[in-house]
Amino acid sequence: IDAKMDNGELVEAERFQEILDKLHNEGIYRIARVAVMRDGAFAQENPGIALRSSSGGFWYDSIGSIWVDPAAPEVAQYAIELGQEFYEAGFDEVQYDYVRFASDGAISSIVYPVYDGIESKVDVMQRFFKLVGGKMQELGIPVSFDLFGMTFWSHHDYNIGQRLADVLPYSDFVSPMVYPSHYPDGFEGY
Repeated sequence: IDAKMDNGELVEAERFQEILDKLHNEGIYRIARVAVMRDGAFAQENPGIALRSSSGGFWYDSIGSIWVDPAAPEVAQYAIELGQEFYEAGFDEVQYDYVRFASDGAISSIVYPVYDGIESKVDVMQRFFKLVGGKMQELGIPVSFDLFGMTFWSHHDYNIGQRLADVLPYSDFVSPMVYPSHYPDGFEGY
């Protein structure tokens, strides 16, 4: 596995392994974070499953990121493969982030290459969590998922497909992403 440092330099696999080993020897629990649906590199390599705008090009969220279609089977398979690679490389846990439908930007202009709108977003994400989390558990790989914090207060999916009840059976840990910006004015009366 190659990894990039903050300054953009490529770290050789041997050096990367030395870093992982040093962290382990220092008693540090090593978590590999995998951004799943918000993955511009995977989207560009697989443009047939990338979200498109109604004008035909890639769809970009409010900060300029490209997303892939959560309903595409390739997305779950790639997440599983990455998780296995990171675990085999020496990480103690695989943490999946951006495990949802897009939520910010010109949502109404999204053209999904796979998701047809007939199946609910909740159903799509239930299948994803079962497939990815279930496979990690089957392989004995500690797995976690990041969810919008507000999904912890409700069974509503907030149009992103995430619900805590759908994730819990297939995860060892769940991290609520509790950012003030995720809570609209008036949430829970505040």
